[in-house]
Amino acid sequence: MVSVTPQHVIDTGGTPYALCFAPDGRRLAIGVGDWYAYDSGLIVAALPSLETREIPTRGCSLSALRFDDAGARVFASAWGAGRSPSPALVIDTVGGAAHKLVATASVGTGLCAHRGQLFVRSAGVANPFLPISSEGLRIARRDSHLYHSRVVGVGDALITGADAGPESGDWRSIAGRERSLPRARLVTRSLATGAIERVETPHLGRICSIAKAPAGDAYVTGGLLGELYLWPEGRLLDTVPTADERRLAGVQWLSFGPQSVVALCFDHTGARLFAVSAGGVVVEYHDLARVRSWRIEGLGSPRSIAAHPRRSLLAIGVKRPSPRPHVEFRSMRPSHVALFET
Repeated sequence: MVSVTPQHVIDTGGTPYALCFAPDGRRLAIGVGDWYAYDSGLIVAALPSLETREIPTRGCSLSALRFDDAGARVFASAWGAGRSPSPALVIDTVGGAAHKLVATASVGTGLCAHRGQLFVRSAGVANPFLPISSEGLRIARRDSHLYHSRVVGVGDALITGADAGPESGDWRSIAGRERSLPRARLVTRSLATGAIERVETPHLGRICSIAKAPAGDAYVTGGLLGELYLWPEGRLLDTVPTADERRLAGVQWLSFGPQSVVALCFDHTGARLFAVSAGGVVVEYHDLARVRSWRIEGLGSPRSIAAHPRRSLLAIGVKRPSPRPHVEFRSMRPSHVALFET
């Protein structure tokens, strides 16, 4: 498999869990964090200069982002130290201040704006869709297909993939035993009635990623073993190629395996879908048919993806991987965002 070097790189310090371009495409918001929320905050990178501004978020690791329609503020879901509860945030990218939108009783792991309302994906609760106040802030723009946010709006419903349940054991220790895990579920909430429905899927253990096509009701889910399914019919779309096992031999895999599809997004044309695995493989689809696959140069484990709203530019957030015990990585780039012309 061919290795591709990014045209530009933005070092982030902490893990870039979330990415989102501004509506005019002139800035890239990067949500940064780690398990303990030490290196947490929002990085705003100007394009094409790549000049960055860091806005601290006081111990809140950012898991998903969305610009308001004006492109001045960023909404963010977040978690606290050790995946403790955290408030959802609205961040002024001009003034540089972060404010609480609502104090949640759970861990914010995703974000969705649908039909003029904002929802946080909350882990570990019966109703994983928490509505939050966005009064006075316009969020009518339909561009959620351009970035990975772990929740999609389809018609009258919100849809997300379920985390590994209690029957799956510790979600941070599933690598290596994926095929023995139970089937994962899609969780749907009706905006009209509030009813929650859980539907079993062919995915094993956990649905890692989800993306909705910009037109119609079709959406795609990515799983732990590299499988992609097209919904609502539930058809197997593809399986992401395996990364070079020798190159990744020293990596310690916990919540994902190297083939896990950790992020999905469509591009600005709506015709191209990009899937990225934890092992660094990127697969491009045109009209849902695979056209090429390539590996990100260097040793790193992607966690997020976003497409530019006006041109063929792809941003991928890459985490510095954790080594196995008694393994030392040398000459490895720290966590960063890689930019590719596609």
